[in-house]
Amino acid sequence: MKKMDEMELKFRDQSIRYSWAFMIFTLFIYEFFHVMHYGKFDFISVVVNVAVGVQIASFLWLKHRADKTDKEPGRVLIGTIVIVVVLTLGMIGLMFHGK
Repeated sequence: MKKMDEMELKFRDQSIRYSWAFMIFTLFIYEFFHVMHYGKFDFISVVVNVAVGVQIASFLWLKHRADKTDKEPGRVLIGTIVIVVVLTLGMIGLMFHGK
């Protein structure tokens, strides 16, 4: 049987995953209806893109720190950061396009 601390950590991680997925899903649905109703993107798009990017980048960074000999997570991390920055700048550009 696992130690109580390990079980609590597993439960905490699982609950964080569920709440994270729920938050991203609801923000995505809100943004979808906002775009359909108003025909333009909102700041929520930037928040969702940055939040998902930070989550992916932090996971890859922690994975990279755990195993210094594996260079693949470092390359993926740099690629993820570049993609998040480009998407964020693109979404900000779309928000102010035509104003």
